Amino acid sequence: MSEKLPKISIVTPCYNQAEFLESTIQSVLSQNYPNLEYIIIDGGSTDRSVEIIKKYTLYLYYWCSESDRGQYHAINKGFAHSTGDTGKRIWRPNPERPESCRQIQEYKFP
Repeated sequence: MSEKLPKISIVTPCYNQAEFLESTIQSVLSQNYPNLEYIIIDGGSTDRSVEIIKKYTLYLYYWCSESDRGQYHAINKGFAHSTGDTGKRIWRPNPERPESCRQIQEYKFP
């Protein structure tokens, strides 16, 4: 591909969401978008969330697990670390309407 694809920043906020977190991470990473900046902000979970995040550390641009003031604070913290051309937040994948980095790229950068 001769054109450079735009960098897309995806932020997933979570707090004690181990039940959904791994499928969310896999959904984002399985898209194989080559210019992805994936950020996970965990609010200091006490379930298996941090253990799951650590499995994917090599694929993450940034992650942290610390107390925050809720989902919107976590999203803002995530985007404060991002350098993408555009961004999106993803809590959980929706099988009826899957998120797609390519769709974001095509919509934002036609």
